[in-house]
Amino acid sequence: MMARWIMALILVLAAPAASAQSYPALHDITGVSSFLNIRQGPGTGFAKVGRFLPGDTGIEVTGVNEAGTWGRVNHQEQAAWVFLAYLARQPDDPDRPLTASFRCFGTEPFWALALTQGDTAVLTTPSGPDQTFPVGMLAAASNRTEPWLLDMGAGAVAVIHRAECSDGMSDRAYGLAIDLLTGAAPRTLMDGCCSLAVN
Repeated sequence: MMARWIMALILVLAAPAASAQSYPALHDITGVSSFLNIRQGPGTGFAKVGRFLPGDTGIEVTGVNEAGTWGRVNHQEQAAWVFLAYLARQPDDPDRPLTASFRCFGTEPFWALALTQGDTAVLTTPSGPDQTFPVGMLAAASNRTEPWLLDMGAGAVAVIHRAECSDGMSDRAYGLAIDLLTGAAPRTLMDGCCSLAVN
């Protein structure tokens, strides 16, 4: 009898854990007739700071509370929370782990990287004209699903990975971080945050 319990325990411990959904991810409002409150914290006891309307789409949830019932979103210049029961996660595309259009940015110096249509990246820096690169999404080492390596040609490369990220200028919270190595001399390594949302 004891041997059977030990074997059962080993099987439970050896079984792979159910994979939690990863964030950030885009969501659409669902099941709301008037509006969905955006709150300062993950619960109805927190103050309202805004609202989403029925039909709103492409809402980026950058993380969830411990219970997985409230999603963290960025509203104006702060991180805020919405009840996940009224958000429908957009389907993940296994062939495109990042959305077809997303943006990354950093400070000191201020720079921005925008991916458009999934095949072109535009890098804006204070030191010169915008640079446009063709983009190749390369597989990560050891067949991992991340981090993502963005090869922009001409020696420019970006590594994007899931991580808590702050822009250092606001109270917003992002779920993607980037390290960007420019190709033009002198080569520069810049870091920043990324957002899946177009706005």
